[in-house]
Amino acid sequence: MNQSFSEKMRWMTFICSIFIALLHLSVPFTNNGQWIIQYYQQLAIPAMSFFFFSSAYFHYRNYCQTDYAAKLKRRIATLLIPYIVWNFIDYVVCAIAGYITPSVTGIVKMLIFVYIPVIDVVHEPMLGALWFIIRLLTYEIAAPVFLAIIKKKYIFYPLMVSIIIFNYGCNVNYYAFIYWMPVYLAGAYLAYHKKDKLEKKLGIIENQGTIKDRCLSIALTILAYALYGGYVYFLWKKQIDYTAARYLAIPIILICVYLIRYLPEKIWIVKHGSFFLYCSHVPLRMALTSVLWPMASVLGEVWYPQIYLFSIIIISFVLEWIIYKLCPKMHAVLTGSR
Repeated sequence: MNQSFSEKMRWMTFICSIFIALLHLSVPFTNNGQWIIQYYQQLAIPAMSFFFFSSAYFHYRNYCQTDYAAKLKRRIATLLIPYIVWNFIDYVVCAIAGYITPSVTGIVKMLIFVYIPVIDVVHEPMLGALWFIIRLLTYEIAAPVFLAIIKKKYIFYPLMVSIIIFNYGCNVNYYAFIYWMPVYLAGAYLAYHKKDKLEKKLGIIENQGTIKDRCLSIALTILAYALYGGYVYFLWKKQIDYTAARYLAIPIILICVYLIRYLPEKIWIVKHGSFFLYCSHVPLRMALTSVLWPMASVLGEVWYPQIYLFSIIIISFVLEWIIYKLCPKMHAVLTGSR
């Protein structure tokens, strides 16, 4: 794989994980009237699209039918085990904080993610953000079918158009199996047919550049993403459906990847921190809210949410680094050996 392309995708994953964290961490402040809080929440819309796209891209990049069993087995370590562990951690944190009453049925229910299309009923896992992992696993299970789809252009393109029209026209639920298929299949298709051309085009970097140049490159990428976030924020204000915005997010994010022309020196937290932040930010919110809440009266309603949000994100990074240094085996379990 083109190493520059890989590093760029890693940076985008890191940036998107922060936006997802901002969405969930800002829930307590949704109704405080601050536009910046509402804007943070909309930045997560294209981020989730990127997660599905990139997961498919790296899964199908060198995929063949004989890899099915091995890749599925690997996903048990990289996805299923962290899913179980993090849901249990969230359950324990919520029980200690007094949000729930522990029970045997509660422990069983904490792992269940089910969406029933006919009656439009959703049961999220205890750690709601991890529904993404289960949906990803269902796509992994369907890999032989998806491979057959992306192999043939005369199947892929009509099916993609049909699913997009159906999802948009029928207001298909966000949690539905079919909802994220266009984004996932797009990543799989590009990986299977266009990886060399795509990675060569998007993997371009400049070998020379000052620290200022490198930081400016990342800043321009974030700005491009933020402008698209502004478009999504406009849709939210006008109460317009997000479906088209989620699908259009893929070319926009690929443009963002292209805009990264200088890569900063390798940073530990960028390499390791995305998955841990994705899984840990909600349990940390549950654990630290009562600790951080007294700051509200001092900082006020404008600054307190900002300090609250970014403090938890920074604490997540520091906590991961400590676990990595003191107990690397535990870190491997929590992050699926990433």
